[in-house]
This record gives sequence, structure tokens and C-alpha cells, in this order.
Amino acid sequence: MAEGLAKTVELVQTSWQQIEDAGVTYEVAGGILFRHIFRIAPQALPLFSFGKAPDAKVDDALFESAALRTHSAKVVATVAGAVKKLGQLEELAPVLAALGTKHVESFFAARTCRRTGRGDAAATTW
Repeated sequence: MAEGLAKTVELVQTSWQQIEDAGVTYEVAGGILFRHIFRIAPQALPLFSFGKAPDAKVDDALFESAALRTHSAKVVATVAGAVKKLGQLEELAPVLAALGTKHVESFFAARTCRRTGRGDAAATTW
């Protein structure tokens, strides 16, 4: 591993370890993360399974919901696993690539559900 990359990996892992040593649970960290996501981009809510209901909105009830708490904890757990594997990029890369592919497919499936009348991707509303 190149020296600059090794230093970056060390800094990221050290920073992450401080979060874990402080006793911050994945659920709490996930709640903070998703509050920031939806503060910046509330229009992202329908991209998530817990945001697909017609009456879904970004409010306190959303952040107290079991669905968001479970999902956000899984996201943070995935980040934690990735941080731990940063030194083994050959092992980590395929896992993250598969996760990315899954999310891209979900994103386009969500967008296709809101298409403007045709079934092709060009007809979706962005």
C-alpha cells in the first residue's frame, strides 16, 4: 500500500475507533447521519423503503420509526465494516461494488415507478 494511502487508512480507522470507543451505537450514529441527509435533501425520502408511504414526511416520527432506526443502524454497521477492511482493498472492493450495484438498481426501480407514461428510463421523472 502506498505511503499516502496507508496514512489515510490509519487516520480514518483511528477516527472511527474514537467513535466506537465513545460508545456511540450504530443506531444513534445512524440517526444522526439520516437527520443530516434529510436536512440537506428531504426529497431523498422516497428513495428509502421507509419513505415510500404517501403520507411519509421528514419529521420526528420518522426518526423514531423502527424502520428508519433499523436501516440507519445497518448503514453505519456497513461503514464500520468497510473502515475495518480499508487495509484489505482487494477484499473490500467487490463487497462495496455489489452493494453499489444493488443500490443503483433500487434507485432506478424507484425512479421507474414514477415514470411519466412510458416504461423506459428516458421517461422517468428526475
